[in-house]
Amino acid sequence: MSCILRYIVPALFVLVVGGAGGTVQAQSTPAQPGPADTSSLFRLTRTIGPDIVDFNVDNLGNIYVLNKDNRLKKLSSQGDSLAVFNDVRRYGQIASIVAYDNNIWVFDELDAILKRVGDDGSLVDQTSDFRQLFDSIPDPAIIRDQGGLVYLYDPAKGVYIFDHYGTLKTHLDLRGWRDFDVIDKNMLGRDDHQFFRYQPGTLNMQEEPIPAAYAGAVRIHITPSIIYVLKSTGLEIYSRK
Repeated sequence: MSCILRYIVPALFVLVVGGAGGTVQAQSTPAQPGPADTSSLFRLTRTIGPDIVDFNVDNLGNIYVLNKDNRLKKLSSQGDSLAVFNDVRRYGQIASIVAYDNNIWVFDELDAILKRVGDDGSLVDQTSDFRQLFDSIPDPAIIRDQGGLVYLYDPAKGVYIFDHYGTLKTHLDLRGWRDFDVIDKNMLGRDDHQFFRYQPGTLNMQEEPIPAAYAGAVRIHITPSIIYVLKSTGLEIYSRK
């Protein structure tokens, strides 16, 4: 098995907000200028690797890394090994790491169900069968658990937002981003050249050039104090100066 990491060629959208619980349509419009370049604010502090194919970080700074054998490991913020998750693989491919309560969200492609799994591999909760919810089943590249909501991102179909009980809240027609993420209700993403940031309920899409130090990144994860950059040589960790 391999981690789901499928992306579409990026396209830039500004969103037009629809009614509650409905789909938000997108229209192609130039983005607004973003904040200043972050390269002068962060410095490389450590590298972890090199056999990492995906990773994620929880709210305590613990790092979850997926290796080439589809084994999921939990590391401290300093890179020390804390745990190894083996049994989660029986539920299918790992689409995303880390839930709000230290469980793990995985998308079971066979059952077409989003599942929350404990660190012992037990099933904690799950959504309804996606085949009953959607005419066209989302193919999640990224899942985020943030602020009491679960964000499922399909680059070809956009963002699907669920509550923790598995109820669909809304759909945003925001397509084609890599490294989709959510920080304080701001949705983040990128292409090969720009970072994008969008806040639902507004028409304000911001963009910022990607620093040269992050060139060639397989994946980038941004937090307020640390930027994680996965390359073929390992996971680079940049801390705020």
